[in-house]
Amino acid sequence: MEATREDHAQVIFEPVEHLGFDVVDLYGHSLGGTVAVEAATLLKDRVRRLVLSEANLDKGRSIQS
Repeated sequence: MEATREDHAQVIFEPVEHLGFDVVDLYGHSLGGTVAVEAATLLKDRVRRLVLSEANLDKGRSIQS
């Protein structure tokens, strides 16, 4: 089974939740950019900064693109 963007974002969300961080800064490059965007949707108001570098935000393409 192939991991999705949402699966990767959950890997970021869970420790932030478990450790009780009130505010986080997220940075994502390439595939990590799409994961950071997904994680930001899970973390909502806790994201102070979202920085993306060369992120592939085209939802129509596969996670490997």
